[in-house]
Amino acid sequence: VYMPFGWLPAGWWAVDETECTPTQMTQMATGFISANALMFRNDDQQVLSCSASMTAAEFRAEWFARQGASPGDLGMRPEGYALALEAATTADAVCMYAQALHELLIVRGIPLASLAARTVEAYAAMQDVLSTTDFES
Repeated sequence: VYMPFGWLPAGWWAVDETECTPTQMTQMATGFISANALMFRNDDQQVLSCSASMTAAEFRAEWFARQGASPGDLGMRPEGYALALEAATTADAVCMYAQALHELLIVRGIPLASLAARTVEAYAAMQDVLSTTDFES
């Protein structure tokens, strides 16, 4: 079983940059096991946790539109940057932390000073909140 780790470019097995020939690499890579991140949900109609009025499909369309791109267009923008799909997972992280802070500060009434001081109790409370979060991204 061949399990490559890390980020690999498209067609990585056909690049002649190792002691192996592209043919040998292709033979070796046949049937390899790989895992990768899923940047956007497949169930497009799922309502998102941080926007009760927006589905996953609507978020994706809005995200591309705000970059001046059509859905799926990851090309260079006129401003000189390329879109990065990691923005979707970054938005998820911001949403989860916002939800966690709301739970800790507003619902549980933990003082901001306790969180800022990184007390053992505050750390345990944050771990509890994150471990029990029911999140749709």
